[in-house]
Amino acid sequence: KYNYLQVVFSKEDSVFVYYNLGVCAYNLKQINLAINYYSEAIEIDPHYPYSYIERAHINAKLGNYQEAIEDYSFILEGNYNQALKALVYKYRGKIYNILENHPHSIQDFTQAININPNYLDAYYNRGCCYFCIQEYQAAINDFSSAIKINPQYIQAYSARGNAYIALGEITKAEFDFKKVKELGG
Repeated sequence: KYNYLQVVFSKEDSVFVYYNLGVCAYNLKQINLAINYYSEAIEIDPHYPYSYIERAHINAKLGNYQEAIEDYSFILEGNYNQALKALVYKYRGKIYNILENHPHSIQDFTQAININPNYLDAYYNRGCCYFCIQEYQAAINDFSSAIKINPQYIQAYSARGNAYIALGEITKAEFDFKKVKELGG
C-alpha cells in the first residue's frame, strides 16, 4: 500500500495529518472514515496514544465496547505518562461500567485515583459503581471524597443522598438534597 501523505510529509508529520483528518471526519459525522484515519495513524506510528484514544471513544459510542477496551488497554500497557494513564483508566472504567463489569470498573477507577488522588471524576464514577453493587457505604465515601475536592459538585451530593436513603439515613439524605437545591440542581 502506497502512502501518498508520506511523500509530502515525514513519518512523524503524517501521523498528525491522519490524526487530524480523523478529528475532521468525526466532526463531519463521517464516523467510519474517522476510524480509518485513526487506524492509519496507528499503523504509521503505533506508539502515538491519542489515535488509540480517539478510535476507542468512537468505538465506545458505536457500542463496540471490546474494541474500545483493547485500544485503552494498549495505552495502559505502554510507557506513557501517568496523567494520561489516569485518564485512560477512567475511560476504560466507564466502559466496564456500561458492561456491568463492576469489579473491573472499580479496579480501573481505583488505579486512576492511585495515580491522581484528586481525580474528582474517578471518585464519582467509582462511587456509582459501588452504588450499583449495593456497597452503599463505599459509595458514600467516594461521593464524599468528590465533594471534598469540589464542594459545588451537585451530582455527588445527589448520588450521596440516594446512597444515604438506601442505608435508611434519611436526615443525611435530606441534607444532601437540600444542598443540591441550594446549588441550583
